Amino acid sequence: MIYALCVSVFLTCFHISALSLELGFLSVSPGRISRIITIALFLGLLLKERRLPGISKAGRYPVLFWLCFVLFSACSYFWSKDTHAWLKNTCSFAIGFIYLIIFLDTVKSAASLRLLLGSFSLGIVMHNIIAWYQAISGNYILSDKTFSLSSVSFLYTPVSTQNNPNNLSLLLVFGIAACLVLFLMLKKPALKAACVLLAASSAFLIYLGASRACLLALGLMAATVPVAVLPKKKALVFCGILMAVAVAGFLVLPPLRSVVTEFKEIVQGTSSNTSDTIRWNLGLSCLHYTKETHGLGLGAGQFQYYMKNFPTEYFTGHIIKAHSWFAELLVNFGVLPFLGYLVFYVKLILDFLRKKQSPLSKYMRGVLAGLLVGNVIGSISPGTLSNTMWYHLLFGILTAAAVLPPDGNGLSA
Repeated sequence: MIYALCVSVFLTCFHISALSLELGFLSVSPGRISRIITIALFLGLLLKERRLPGISKAGRYPVLFWLCFVLFSACSYFWSKDTHAWLKNTCSFAIGFIYLIIFLDTVKSAASLRLLLGSFSLGIVMHNIIAWYQAISGNYILSDKTFSLSSVSFLYTPVSTQNNPNNLSLLLVFGIAACLVLFLMLKKPALKAACVLLAASSAFLIYLGASRACLLALGLMAATVPVAVLPKKKALVFCGILMAVAVAGFLVLPPLRSVVTEFKEIVQGTSSNTSDTIRWNLGLSCLHYTKETHGLGLGAGQFQYYMKNFPTEYFTGHIIKAHSWFAELLVNFGVLPFLGYLVFYVKLILDFLRKKQSPLSKYMRGVLAGLLVGNVIGSISPGTLSNTMWYHLLFGILTAAAVLPPDGNGLSA
């Protein structure tokens, strides 16, 4: 079963729209076919062995939460106006939920986790190859769009198969975390060196994509790891030093000082930075709709429909995607599911930070906790993530990693 999951993770990560076949209302792609086959194999395995999915006690909470979330998403049909968007969004969350169950049933050891992270990293390798070709040649193969030169004057902005540098950048942030965990898991020097090179290459591609949120996400991930691995007193000292350095940087360095000035101007509505102003106004629009629905939410996948047909007073330049994963959840699903997600998310971070009895070393857990912390900022980069299947699958893998049994293949440091 683990090998079917590996193939599915790879094909979902390395999605190529050019290989998709449009059949009316249905799009058929290698990734989608692999997910159908994987789910069918898992159901066949359960029937053959005459058992229910093997979910540990630690894994019951995320399963229960996501079951309630998917049921709420299904019920939101009754107040959704765009039924096609509702169906697409609900199916994405439902598939993510099914995969969560499969991961929790299958991933019982660090060795299984290593295979999944390896298959995901192989997809990141493919993205790197295509992205570097695009950056050097300016030929946007396997992409529907073209882009101008990046901040490095002789290189173009890479997008790989994602059609947008922000989407690629967030994918690469997760890829860098996977590489770092694999670096700690693997023993062969050549494979360790490959992990370092892939992480460095991915980081530079994020820089070329000019995704400030994802660059900040990498910074937050790097800052979280020492906090996770140091003793409490030293971690507090490190946090104090980090905060002092950050404050000093904002006070002394002009580029950082301008960030504070820009934020004030955005809030006051006097900013000349259209991109940041639009993102701020999209957030205000999410709050507006949440208030108008009395906290119930618009319904699964409905934000874009409302922005197109019932726009708010806030200027967004005809951009109708939320550009914030957390705001997207709030406006579509309402206050209660959103608060439930926050509890789930924070608990996932704390599980990595606090769990001592784990087959993963404290350094591995620190990287994964750092990824989740960085993702809070990094997830504002893409326009929407609700229908992004690799994102749902990766969170299933992260959840399975957080609840690994302590006797699951000793790779602890």
